[in-house]
Amino acid sequence: MGSFKKAKLLATASVAGAMGLFGFSYEVKATPATWTSGSGSLATGANWSTGSVPTGDIATFNAGNISLSPSADGGVSFLGVNIANSSAGNYNFVRGGAGAQSLTLGASGLTATGNGTIDLFFSTVIINAAQDWNIDTDVTVTQNNVNGLTLNNQLTKTGNGTLFFVKNSSGAGGISVSAGTLTGNNTASAVWGTGNVSIGSGGTVEGRNVVLSFPTLNVYSGGTVLGTGTGGGIGSAITLGSIGGNVSFNTGASSTDVLATTSSINGGDSTNIINIGGSGTVILKGGSVSSNAFDGTWVVPTGTFLKVYDVAGLGNRTSVGFASVKLAGGTLLAAGINSTGAVNFGSSVTVTGNSTILIDRQTSAGVAISNANARAFGTLTIGTNTLNVGNSTLVTAASSSGASMVSFTSATLLGNATFNVFGGNATTYGLSLGVVNDGGNGYSVTKTGTGLLNFSAVPTYTGATTVTGGMLNYGSFASTQSTSRYVLANDAIIQFNNGLNNTWIVNKPVSGNGTLVANGASRATLSAAGGTLSPGSGNTVGTLTLIGGGSLLNAVAWGGNSSVATTINIDVVGTGANDYDKLVLNATSFVGDFGNTTLNINTAGLNHDDFIDGHLLTIVSTVGANFNFATLGYTFTNVVDSSGWNDKVYYLNGSIAIALPEPSSAAGLGLLALGALRRRRRRRLIT
Repeated sequence: MGSFKKAKLLATASVAGAMGLFGFSYEVKATPATWTSGSGSLATGANWSTGSVPTGDIATFNAGNISLSPSADGGVSFLGVNIANSSAGNYNFVRGGAGAQSLTLGASGLTATGNGTIDLFFSTVIINAAQDWNIDTDVTVTQNNVNGLTLNNQLTKTGNGTLFFVKNSSGAGGISVSAGTLTGNNTASAVWGTGNVSIGSGGTVEGRNVVLSFPTLNVYSGGTVLGTGTGGGIGSAITLGSIGGNVSFNTGASSTDVLATTSSINGGDSTNIINIGGSGTVILKGGSVSSNAFDGTWVVPTGTFLKVYDVAGLGNRTSVGFASVKLAGGTLLAAGINSTGAVNFGSSVTVTGNSTILIDRQTSAGVAISNANARAFGTLTIGTNTLNVGNSTLVTAASSSGASMVSFTSATLLGNATFNVFGGNATTYGLSLGVVNDGGNGYSVTKTGTGLLNFSAVPTYTGATTVTGGMLNYGSFASTQSTSRYVLANDAIIQFNNGLNNTWIVNKPVSGNGTLVANGASRATLSAAGGTLSPGSGNTVGTLTLIGGGSLLNAVAWGGNSSVATTINIDVVGTGANDYDKLVLNATSFVGDFGNTTLNINTAGLNHDDFIDGHLLTIVSTVGANFNFATLGYTFTNVVDSSGWNDKVYYLNGSIAIALPEPSSAAGLGLLALGALRRRRRRRLIT
């Protein structure tokens, strides 16, 4: 797309002559004329140090205010203007009446040094030759002309100061900003005329509480687009002028500042980066699908906000694909065009810092949102970071008639990832991931928050799965899981939910406090190979609940049935009657479904006496008489503890009693006598 070029044009008055036998030519800069009057007409020679108007030369103004007198002579024309403001106050060209003079500037343009504000209040300033306006760091030059600038040729803004436009301009000469800031603050769109505007490295174009429009805004590497106030923005098409360059879309320091783009963003290539900055919100309202659409990366750092309305707002280049997003600690607000249905943004997202994705909307809170408010993206890549997912303040339970879901086609773990789904419950707020993989590196997944994390495809990551809030749902597929273990806390839920009548093989250890649910038409089976239930954590007691769902009797179950044999392994700890693990079985579909199941209770590290006297494990049915194994004649056998005892376990109305084995030797008789003394203490059912 070319490179940003700035031509600095210098002009001097010259005198050439021949001097005798030593003929030579030389150039002499004209002595600038300095304004010496506080008021009056610029076209009056007596007001200048040279006694004549510096028409075609450089005019110098040193300090103070100038009150311009009305003039009928059509104004003045200078080669350039130097303004040196030595005070921190304003240097004003004050309009003296309805006929205040016009100013035409030649190739030397304008140089402003010192500090403070310089207010140009001519009837108009005419740019007939390409020129630089060099404005010092601490200087603001305000274009406050009655008729703005007449841009018949290109104006290049240099210097680190600010050029501030408050009136509409005319002409198609265009403006280039190679340094400092060019600011527009006008409700009309022609504040900078009808030409293109270009931003070079170190330059900034600001829309201050107004959406500025011109044919094209060209942003070159190192350039910045800035929005301040509640209505700042760019209404023109934006073109990136450098291949592989980095540009910035910023807001001001206030959280209410806005930079809104309402047209397409084009140019560059996949190596281009647009950095988001400031404390406000950058809003992408435009967008298009085209062969030149932006296909680089949006970078959203900590404390910044990027809001996307249009499905192609991030960029969608034909035959190439969507632009990507790098969340480096910031917030992405996925609004969609009308926020009333599912929107597929398509972009891949990489999370490199603790970041947030919010489902958002254009309309105000209280207006209903329809069902299927999904915000779909491409792939997700995340390291050892937290991705927070929820709804914005404009999407509330009162204004939404359906669940809100952010989804990704797949996820790659580059570290131990945490997914925090917040602000609602597991039926109204969610994050859905396709295949979650870690390349065999053992990375873990932690689910926090009250909402839902859904796996829509078989996950292949090999680290632990921890759920400390809300629900982790396994979708309509059946698989042996690759995760190393499951950990629950705070009564969280892991749900195995499919309608395919398949069997889930939960062949990994499950520990903590929470619930495992086999829902729909699925059957969840605890495998003997590693599928151990450990209520609590370590030596801390806890409660695990198994729930079988579905409407058909025996259609859903944990464990085996008459045709499917299985083993349920349970690790237990406990220290007394008021401190013990609990296993809760909750579903009518458990009735008659454990007839071919072996219960293996592991009491490693505990004495056999502790196992008898203490309430180490209580198995409870929440469905009362429907879960009466004694009545149904079911006996669980092969209960083995670490000391080699082989006891039988009887279930009576959901409670457990443990019987001592019969003695087989003289030593055994002694144990029987000891056991008889203890049985009185053990006769009650453990509940």
